[in-house]
Amino acid sequence: MRPVLIAALSCLGLLSLPGCGRRSQDVDGAGLLEGGTDLVLFARASQHYFRGSLSRAEDDFNRVIYSFEDSRLADDARLAVRRIEQDRLELTSTDTVSANGDASWPVIALVGQPGVSATMERLRLAFVSRGISAEVIEDQGAPDMTVVLYPTALESRAGELADTLESWLTRPADVPVQRSGTIHETIVPGHSGLLVVVGRDANVRQTAPGMELVHEADTTGLEWMIP
Repeated sequence: MRPVLIAALSCLGLLSLPGCGRRSQDVDGAGLLEGGTDLVLFARASQHYFRGSLSRAEDDFNRVIYSFEDSRLADDARLAVRRIEQDRLELTSTDTVSANGDASWPVIALVGQPGVSATMERLRLAFVSRGISAEVIEDQGAPDMTVVLYPTALESRAGELADTLESWLTRPADVPVQRSGTIHETIVPGHSGLLVVVGRDANVRQTAPGMELVHEADTTGLEWMIP
């Protein structure tokens, strides 16, 4: 799939290779291509794939398959979807939670301002219900937006985490994924796992896992309201 992506990106003007006219291509704030042509959709799907966002990649590859059946990229998109399905099978085989709650997931740190402590606790309970260790850290100086931050070694897991959060949240609809770099140690000293910055834009679905634990906590004084 990578050679096809390189050819697509070169023709879109993001790389300069012989055989393609140079032209600029719109990108969003996350550096993802914008547009609805088969070439743009395939290239954006590939961007999602290499960032670890399998669900988003699959969606765009399927748009190429079903909206552009005669495209020369349709067969490559079908191969890509099969590759994603295989990746999911491999990930599932390594994600089995044992009886003591341990999993192959790294510890997840939920960081946010004091005003979102209830939301962070809901998310912590959701992770715990899935056998994943998570901790809540209040930080008055935390950014007021929801984003997944990851060290380089956990890029693939970060994409999976963003997909999971999107299924648990009514908003935001899309959770950005960014490499944390040197800021990782600054935010949570000594933490080598994944970071989820929880902003006021985050709203947890009542159907998210672990919400029955939240309702039980309500009876003991934990405030819980879905705006």
